[in-house]
Amino acid sequence: NSNLNVKRQFVKGFFDGDGSCTNSITERSTTRCVYVSQSTKEILEEINDILEECGLLFKIYKNVRGKDIWYELSTKKNQEIVNFRDMIGFSYQNKYLKLEETIAGMKRYGNQVL
Repeated sequence: NSNLNVKRQFVKGFFDGDGSCTNSITERSTTRCVYVSQSTKEILEEINDILEECGLLFKIYKNVRGKDIWYELSTKKNQEIVNFRDMIGFSYQNKYLKLEETIAGMKRYGNQVL
């Protein structure tokens, strides 16, 4: 569907601008996450609708620090991170490489990934 391809490219650009991928490994836990943050929840709801059209499961979280409020659309599920790479991904090389490194880490630490 060409309409969905246009939406996917829009979401890719949105994540290129405001999104990121984290890979935090400590002695006690490993946290991997693909996320995008915004002060406007409605924008993230629209982005989430497109992600759902692509079969991706992300959630919106509210963050508060003092008077500052912002929202984060994210997934921490390993398979969803892989699916994000396959369906959306990043155009910017540094973000793309960080996502690939995160997925490679899943395999190194024995996490099951398809």
